[in-house]
Amino acid sequence: MTRPGVCLLFALGIHFFFLASFFWMNVMAFDLWKTFHKGFSLYVCEIRERLPYYALYAWGMPVLIVLIGIILDARNATLKPCYGRFFRGCYDVCFHTKNDAPLQGCWIESALMRFLLFGVPVAIILIINFIFYALTVRSIRRGLKSVRVQVERKFQRKKQVVPGEYDVKIYMRMAVLAGFGWTIGFILFALPDSPTGFQHVLVTIFKYLFILLNATPGLFIFVVYVCNRRVVALYRGLFNKFLQFFRSNYQTSKEISLNQYQLYLNQIKYQISRIFRKKNRQDTPVSTITTINSSKTSNRITLERSSSETQQKSLTEIQTI
Repeated sequence: MTRPGVCLLFALGIHFFFLASFFWMNVMAFDLWKTFHKGFSLYVCEIRERLPYYALYAWGMPVLIVLIGIILDARNATLKPCYGRFFRGCYDVCFHTKNDAPLQGCWIESALMRFLLFGVPVAIILIINFIFYALTVRSIRRGLKSVRVQVERKFQRKKQVVPGEYDVKIYMRMAVLAGFGWTIGFILFALPDSPTGFQHVLVTIFKYLFILLNATPGLFIFVVYVCNRRVVALYRGLFNKFLQFFRSNYQTSKEISLNQYQLYLNQIKYQISRIFRKKNRQDTPVSTITTINSSKTSNRITLERSSSETQQKSLTEIQTI
């Protein structure tokens, strides 16, 4: 058996997130109506400004409803939700005796408070979503009609009956986003608890349909809005860009590595040439140095002789005079 504290947390979490999902469906229904009513060119500029208000509404309203339930549960009130049978007095209010309490199931145990704190908000949201759904369908039909009239005038074509398959797909997508599958839950709530005969078959069909529609909306939205030709083409283009990016980076890195290797070889060659030049300077023969010195000495002697000869010539000329 689950501990009361853990069961309380599960009950509060289930209540909050269920309500939050419905309020976000309400936001999407309003957003769809506003988009098709005003047009994309006017509405795209406003979406960033309206998103904080959407989040405040979609998260704030569930918090408010759950807080009301917690306050009623904590006080000795006549109406108690009995979240997970945690607070005192739940057995007295929700059940006749302690033995009537269910052994499992962390949820709102009081049927009346379950209807007031969960059923009524969900019913109101579904009614509002249906109104927005009808207004959105009307806006789409008006827009398509005006576009067809403009095309017929521009290309001078006769009026043609266009198949409504595309319109039906749009309407089904919007119906899933609006959460109309939960209307089956209200039908099940209205049916008797222990049906017999045909009612039993009908209840069984509705139960399976309810589970199927409300357990796979995420998969349905993924298939409808992601698994289509346009999105697949976009992902394919993005994948090709990634491949080109990695190939160009690989080629660039390969060229850089080759250049670095060539530079390294040049540095090695330069160091080797420096070593050989230094060694050649150290191994210069002594005879070469001696030859250079002797040549310098002979040149000096020759210069001295020539200078003495010129002096003698000048003296003989003076004596002659």
